[in-house]
Amino acid sequence: MVEVESEVESKSRICPVPPGSKMGLNWRLRPRTIMVVSLTFMLTTGLVYVWLPRPQPIIIIDLPEDDPIIEYGFITIDGDTNFSDTALVEGWEGDGSPGNPFIIDGLHIDLGVEFGHCIMISNTRVSFTISNCNLTGANVTYTNSMFSIPIGAGIHLQNVSNGELINNTCNNNYGRGICLEDSTYNTLVNNTCNSNDNSGICLYSSDYNTMVNNTCSSNGWQGIGIGGDYNNVANNTCTSNENGIYLSTSNHTTVVHNTCNNNNYVGFFIDFSFYNTLANNTCTNNHHGIFIYCGGHNTMIDNTCTSNVCIGILVMTDFNIVANNTCTNNYFGITISGPFNTVTNNTCDNNAVGIELGILSDSNTVENNTCTSNVIGIRLKGSSYNSVENNTCISNKIGILLESSLFIRSYWDIGIVFYWGESNYNTVTNNICNSNDIGIYLEGSSYNTVENNTCNSNDIGISLNRTLEVVQENNTEYWAYSLYNTVANNTCNYNRVGIYLIDPHSNTVINNTLLGNIEHDILEEFYTGEDDPEVPEVLLLIASAGYMGFIVITLLVGLIVGKRISKGE
Repeated sequence: MVEVESEVESKSRICPVPPGSKMGLNWRLRPRTIMVVSLTFMLTTGLVYVWLPRPQPIIIIDLPEDDPIIEYGFITIDGDTNFSDTALVEGWEGDGSPGNPFIIDGLHIDLGVEFGHCIMISNTRVSFTISNCNLTGANVTYTNSMFSIPIGAGIHLQNVSNGELINNTCNNNYGRGICLEDSTYNTLVNNTCNSNDNSGICLYSSDYNTMVNNTCSSNGWQGIGIGGDYNNVANNTCTSNENGIYLSTSNHTTVVHNTCNNNNYVGFFIDFSFYNTLANNTCTNNHHGIFIYCGGHNTMIDNTCTSNVCIGILVMTDFNIVANNTCTNNYFGITISGPFNTVTNNTCDNNAVGIELGILSDSNTVENNTCTSNVIGIRLKGSSYNSVENNTCISNKIGILLESSLFIRSYWDIGIVFYWGESNYNTVTNNICNSNDIGIYLEGSSYNTVENNTCNSNDIGISLNRTLEVVQENNTEYWAYSLYNTVANNTCNYNRVGIYLIDPHSNTVINNTLLGNIEHDILEEFYTGEDDPEVPEVLLLIASAGYMGFIVITLLVGLIVGKRISKGE
């Protein structure tokens, strides 16, 4: 109608009506002229009528519409017998057998937020299909002494098996678009569940269900919520929800090829869930991309997490595998905050931190990852007994960083707890850390092994330093030193400084290859205990010969001591 009106307006501008006229007729005619014109018109139209063929009668045919939408009231079915009786009364196709399911198709149910679910089916085992329905305005509220939750659903299945929900639109319900409760072996395909107050699609204690190609956007809490085991969630799109796909008390579930973008909090959230697989998913522009809060033995593989506000992949529990993921342009690419996880073959580029092991994240394995153009490629922040092997860290400010940290964590039951963590007893071996400002950097970290790494073309190849932590709560300072570390068999060539040691006592630096460094192969600085000494004592070791140089110096010292002993000195 708007287009037509605009077209009329445009044409009126081309052919304007004279001002003050009615229908454009504003001429004054004489009576005789009017009579002559009238007689002429009558004769002309009469002749035309005689000679023109007679018009045929117009036959109006009502053509059936494709898949008509049928206005309908709410549907409630309880049990197989009731399903059969209702199908007979309503004229639904099928007999409920696997080969001939009951078919509920093309209904339009709008409850207008009156109490009830649009379609409620419970306690059935017959086969049925709900398809091409538009279901909106459901309104059911669960209330207890503490809170109220909207649980109205466009489609609610309770203790139901063998249902197929296909190509339905379940929008603007006061609760969920589609909800399955204690239901198994159902299939949800190509449904659209948008702008529901709670969830797009929600499963409670429901196992062995399949959800494929559904769209869940702009829902109040989550796009798809999974509570149950052995479910399959594939090729769904969940955008602009509070959370995209949320697994809670869900085990052995497969979540593959889903897209969760622009959600307010998390793209994929796993909570109290074990042995799940998240593979080939995409999460972009969420707060966190993938977040495992509680649960172990989950596998995240081949996911793409880009441009999330905080963290691409966050793991806060143990015994998980993070492999072959791409995490770029996040603040943190991958963050591990728990023990016994494996982080392998990931690509983490253009983040503030590529991969981080947070405080108390002990006994993890970080291997074969590529971290390029981050501020810090790999960081161990107050974590111990980890293995960092065969990683490539190029063009970062710091390739690999081991540091001490004061960490504050808030618990709901015991309040705020302060942790002081040092990165000790870690193994950093066979990594390539080239073209960084610092290749490998130990800051306030002790008892570590740094061996067989290649640190070339950096400003500093390997650096052992100390750090000062200030606890503002009680105004205390704590110096953490890098002590009792072993730096051996590394290659540090073409840097400004090959190996840089501050307070180098008690560290072992042996058998490293140091060639072509611009200023120093090994630079040691000894501080006298003052916080800011004016002139530190600088000792340059002639160590480009590596281990052979150490042997020669030892032999010379032994020879001198031997001569003095022989002379009785």
